[in-house]
Amino acid sequence: MCGIAGVIAPSGVQPMLLAKMATSLRHRGPDDEGFLTHDFEGRFECFRGDETVSALSGSLPHWRNAPRSRYPVAMCHRRLAILDLTAAGHQPMISPDGNVALVFNGEIYNYLELADELESLGWSLRPCGDTAVLMAALGEWGPECVHRLRGMWAFAAYDRRERRLLLSRDRFGIKPVYYARVAGSLAFAPEIKGLLPALSGRPRGSVENIVRLLEWGRLDDSSVTLFDGIDALPPGFNLYVDATTLTTRLEQYYDVSTVEGEFRGSVDDAVAEYRSRMAESIRLHMRSDVRVGSCLSGGLDSNLAAAMALDELPKGRLATFTAVYDDPAVDERALVELHANRSGRFETHFVAPDPESLLAELDELVWAQDLPMASSSPFAQWAVMGLAAGQGVKVLLDGQGADEAIGGYSYFAGVYLLELVRTGGVLRVPQAARLLRDRRGIGVSRELSRAVYHQLPTRLRSGARRSARVGPRLVNPHYRSSGQVQARPTRTFRDHCIEAVQRSLPVLLRYEDRSSMAFSIESRVPFLDHPLVEFVLSLPAAYKFQDGWSKFVQRKAAQDLLPAEIVWRRDKLGFSTPQRSWKRALAGPLLELVRQADVPPFLDRSRTAREPGAKPRGR
Repeated sequence: MCGIAGVIAPSGVQPMLLAKMATSLRHRGPDDEGFLTHDFEGRFECFRGDETVSALSGSLPHWRNAPRSRYPVAMCHRRLAILDLTAAGHQPMISPDGNVALVFNGEIYNYLELADELESLGWSLRPCGDTAVLMAALGEWGPECVHRLRGMWAFAAYDRRERRLLLSRDRFGIKPVYYARVAGSLAFAPEIKGLLPALSGRPRGSVENIVRLLEWGRLDDSSVTLFDGIDALPPGFNLYVDATTLTTRLEQYYDVSTVEGEFRGSVDDAVAEYRSRMAESIRLHMRSDVRVGSCLSGGLDSNLAAAMALDELPKGRLATFTAVYDDPAVDERALVELHANRSGRFETHFVAPDPESLLAELDELVWAQDLPMASSSPFAQWAVMGLAAGQGVKVLLDGQGADEAIGGYSYFAGVYLLELVRTGGVLRVPQAARLLRDRRGIGVSRELSRAVYHQLPTRLRSGARRSARVGPRLVNPHYRSSGQVQARPTRTFRDHCIEAVQRSLPVLLRYEDRSSMAFSIESRVPFLDHPLVEFVLSLPAAYKFQDGWSKFVQRKAAQDLLPAEIVWRRDKLGFSTPQRSWKRALAGPLLELVRQADVPPFLDRSRTAREPGAKPRGR
C-alpha cells in the first residue's frame, strides 16, 4: 500500500511541486519515497528524497539537484513496505527496456502465479515483489493485463515512446485515484488532499454536487466529487492521457453487472464452493512479508475471515482489534471473547471509542476522509486502526464487502419476499415472513416497504428519498435542485445486490481506505476477491435466504469454524457506535461548532444551527 502522485504538463512542472505532493501523502507510505522525471528529450531520471531508503542514497541524486528546473512528466511514490521489504521494491520503477515508468498503490495478490506464467514466457523475475510482476505484465500484455490481476490497485504507467499515461483502478474501487486538470496540466493522486499542491489556489467546492449530496445522500456518478475540476477514476476503469495534448479517454474494463452465469448446483454444492473460494481468497490475502492482523467484531464476516486466516498461520497467533462500548446494545466484546477462547490462537486487543475522543479527533478524522461521512461509524473504524498501529501491525484483514453481493443487509429481507412474489412463490410469503421475524428479528413490514420503494417509478422514488432525509432541510431554499437522482431499475434480487456493490460499497471502501491509511496500515478485504463476488452473485436468492436466515450459504460454510452464537446470530451491527447517546452528549459542542462556522450561502444557517440538537434517528 502506498501513495502515488504525478503531473503531466507539456510546458513543464517543477520537481518541488512533486515533493510537496509526496509530503502530503506521507501517511500512506512512511517507509520510502522516490521521484521520477521525463525530460523534454524523452529521458527518464530517478531521484531520491529526504526519506528515501539509505541503501539508495549513494546511487540516486536528490530531487533538489535535478539538472532541469521543469519537466513535462513527473511522478512520485511514498512506500508502505509490505512485500519485498528490500530496496528492490523502491518506486517509481522503470521497465527493463527503459520505456515504461510505473508507480503502484495496492497489492496484486496472485503475483506469484503471474510470475510463474511470465517466466514461462521468457521474463526473468525471481525473486520479486508484486510491483515487478505488474511491470512485466504490462510489458507482456499491455493494459489488458488488468483482467489477469486479483487484488486492489491504483497505478500509473507512463509510456515514453507513445507519450501516454495509463491510470488504472481496481474492479470495485478498493484503492482510490483522483485527477484534476489545472492550468495546462493534469495531476493525479490517491486522495484529494494530495492534489492540493498542484492546484492554483484553494479548490472550489461544487455547490451543485454538495447540494445534491445533501438532498439525495449520494451523487449520480462514481467519477464525481464535491470539488470543481477534480474527478475520481471510477472502479473498473482505465484512463488514458495523451501527454502532448492532455486529451483523455476513459475505458471500462470491468462491469460486475455484465458478469453472466447462474449457479446450477445444490445448496450443499454452493456451500462447498463458497468455502473453497473464500479459503483461496484468504490464502492470497495472507501473503505478506510483515505481520498480518484482523479487524474483529462479533459478526459473521470478520470472524469467518479471522478463523480461516489461522489456516495460513499454522504456528502463529492472529492479532485482532475490536471496538467496544459500555452500551450493551452495540458492544460485541462477549462474542469476540467467545471466539477467541474457542480458538485459543487470537491475541485480542480492544479500544473503547467515546464521544469525548470523537470530538478531540474530529478534525483529524475529517481531514483524513476528504469527503463527508454519513454517521459516526467511521470513527469506530478509525479507533480500531489507531489501536492496530499502536501494536505495530501494518496489515489488517477486514470483513468489508461481504454483505452486498449476498444480500446481507436487513432491507434484503423485503427484497427476498418480493422476489418470491415475482417468481410465482406468493403462497410461500407468509411462512417466509414469519421465519424472518422469528429467527432474525426482522421487522418484515418495514423491510417490505423499503423493498417496494425500489420498485417505484423514478420520480416517486426520488420524492420519497428526498422527503425522508435530513439533508434537504439544511439547504437554503434558493439553492434547492429541481432535478432528481438517477435511479437504476432494481427489479430482481440480483439487481439489488449489484446495486449495493456498485452504489453503496464505494463509500464504505472510502472510509476503509482513508482511516487505515491515516495510520499507515494496509487494509485488505478478502470478501472482494472478484471470483468470490461473481460466484456469490450467481447464487439464486433461495440460497441466500433460507429458513428465515439471510446469508444462508455463508452461514453454512462457517458453521464448523465458528461458535453457533456467531453463525446463527439474529442481529447485525458492523462498525456501529452508540450514536444516539453520543449525539446527546455532543449536542452542545456541535451546536457551538456550527455557530462559529463560516456557513456557506447554500446552507440555511438557522436550520444548521438547530440540527445538532435535533432528535436523532436510529441508535
